[in-house]
Amino acid sequence: MRLDMAIATLLLSSSILLLVAFIYIITRKDQIVGIKIIAAIAALNCGYMFFTAGFVLSGTPEAQIWFSHLQYLCIPYFAVMWFLLSVLQKQNCIHFKWWRVGLLLVIPILSTITSFLYPATTEPSGSAVQLLFFQSHEIVTSSWVGGNYVGVSFSKGIMYYVMMGYNALLAIMAFVNYLFMYHNSARTAKKRAFIFLLACGLSFIMINSAVIRDQTLSLDLSPFFMGMFSVITFILLIKFELFDLIPVAYRQIYTESNIPILILDDNYVIIETNKVAKNFLRGRIKENEHLTLRSLEGFDPGVFSDLINQCEHELSIFDNGEERYFSVQLYTLYNKKQAASGYVVYYQDITEHKNEMRKLKHLAEYDDLTKIHNRRYFFQKALDKFDKAIVKNQSITLIMFDLDDFKAINDIYGHQAGDYVLQEATAVVTKTLSDDDLIGRYGGEEFIIFQTGKTIEDAAKMANMICVNVSNQIFVHNGRSIKTSASFGVTGSKNLITKSFDNYIKEADDALYKAKSLGKKQIYIYQENE
Repeated sequence: MRLDMAIATLLLSSSILLLVAFIYIITRKDQIVGIKIIAAIAALNCGYMFFTAGFVLSGTPEAQIWFSHLQYLCIPYFAVMWFLLSVLQKQNCIHFKWWRVGLLLVIPILSTITSFLYPATTEPSGSAVQLLFFQSHEIVTSSWVGGNYVGVSFSKGIMYYVMMGYNALLAIMAFVNYLFMYHNSARTAKKRAFIFLLACGLSFIMINSAVIRDQTLSLDLSPFFMGMFSVITFILLIKFELFDLIPVAYRQIYTESNIPILILDDNYVIIETNKVAKNFLRGRIKENEHLTLRSLEGFDPGVFSDLINQCEHELSIFDNGEERYFSVQLYTLYNKKQAASGYVVYYQDITEHKNEMRKLKHLAEYDDLTKIHNRRYFFQKALDKFDKAIVKNQSITLIMFDLDDFKAINDIYGHQAGDYVLQEATAVVTKTLSDDDLIGRYGGEEFIIFQTGKTIEDAAKMANMICVNVSNQIFVHNGRSIKTSASFGVTGSKNLITKSFDNYIKEADDALYKAKSLGKKQIYIYQENE
């Protein structure tokens, strides 16, 4: 069997397969730049193999020269495409500045033009310009191919060496890009980076092997190697979905997210972090090659046990003098067999939510005007302290008071003045209280104080002090001086608590009513059997 016919058949078959691959790629919906480059590589390989098959099957030197010209519509552009592919993957970008691509194509275009200038004649001849790419050619008989195969071998010109040197440079640059990816990527990315690294290395070896010879081969097998590179690309495209729009979108969201995101392997080893996470962790953990989920315990105690046990976990840290809160989440990544293959940990900043919840909690617990506990929350806290006092055998006291003739203040000075007096009077009262005393706005101008561990006499002394302080205070609003006073009802347990909380509230209310009826601006202690 003639080897040249077998080679031509194989080349034509491979070109048809690459044509199918090219059609498949260009008909995909997600026509991003990476897909377009792969389509270009497929088209270049398809053309290269087809024209090489034509070269092999040609019967005359003139036809072989023309098919050689056609080969150089493809050959100069492979290295450019591979370099652009490496840049895309290294930088995780989805577009190029096209003027830069144009600069990369200058030498390949000049190579194509000068190769076509070489005359397709039996005897080599031509001007200096025509001989820039090829200087001459000769007819070569290769008996090893079979059937005394006759081919054309070209002596290389200066432009040929420029083209191959340029391709070698681009191959080295692509190799460096993939080497960088290999050293800075996670496990899965390392695998595909290594495959591309190997392809670039083989490409560089092929280019150098072509440069060291003075003449081209009469039967060049490099199309098979270039086809192999394309097959590798297509396998990676299908297996790893390198340039599918969704994975590219996921990657871009991951890298550009303002949320710290960490990717862990199945042993909880941190294998990759996005830029925000690197800044977030800087200074908080030791920088080494074996960071794990447990490494985060140094600044975030309990994070490991909470996350692996699927418990909620929150982190509070101070950043630039501001307290920030994070909700820490762990998501499991499953492989096709539904086994855990890795994890994603991210820190969701919930500071704004926490502050908002704190504001809502404050609104729910405090009176907006006087800034003390509102009636509902006062009762909630007082009942809790009341129950604890029962358990501890402590006494309790209640002081209920209101501002005398407060309606007159509103009528004479206006409601804004009334609100001001309420605020300032509350401030006067709270200065007299201890940290253990509980005060709340009972309603309108009426207030209530709850104490534990105090006697009724102690409560009466405090009430008297507040009464004097309020009476002596002059409230100035819009230049107008306002005076007021307060009446107080006091009750409590003499020793042990023997009544319900509601009973003590009623007693304090009754005592306040008595103080009002006796002339106001005084303290009345509740008396049994009145």
